[in-house]
Amino acid sequence: MYRYLDNMQAKRIKHVRMKQNIGEEYLNRTKSILKIKLNGKYAIRTINTCANTVLIISFGIVKWTPTDLENLKTKMIPLLTRYRFYHTRATKERFALSCKTGGRDFIDVTRLHTYFLNKEVNSSLYAAVVSVDDRCTPMDLVRANVNELHTDEEYNNKVKRQWSHKALHGRHAYDLNQQCLNIQASK
Repeated sequence: MYRYLDNMQAKRIKHVRMKQNIGEEYLNRTKSILKIKLNGKYAIRTINTCANTVLIISFGIVKWTPTDLENLKTKMIPLLTRYRFYHTRATKERFALSCKTGGRDFIDVTRLHTYFLNKEVNSSLYAAVVSVDDRCTPMDLVRANVNELHTDEEYNNKVKRQWSHKALHGRHAYDLNQQCLNIQASK
């Protein structure tokens, strides 16, 4: 085994070992950011900028599955709970929703394909990335069916519906909706 560009290799890349190392680095970076005790907005921005880049950079090298990424997300929630950035009884749907709709505004790495496909239309850089990604990343942008992918608004509406149908957590979504309606009525 030797290390090349921070990737453990022999004759091939050791994907299982690399996933473990990258996952540990991701959680360690998140933990070190949370120890600083920034306020919520800046802590989330810093995590999105510093910790998520570890995963995003590895996408072209290590073969991540959506299940692997979901497992990392579920490991991160107790870490956020320990440092009081996420309540123990908070619903998981709020994790990636925007702050305006009552969420925490974390970047969901499992939804990066919609970001790239939306930007592809306006940018030649994104178009080049989409054309090259042929099973290199978990997004698999060449084979992604645009019709099956939800836009950000459709995804947010779907998650809000799931969230509002929960008995305990749906009450918060209902209260947020009522506040928005009251504000609009007063204008």
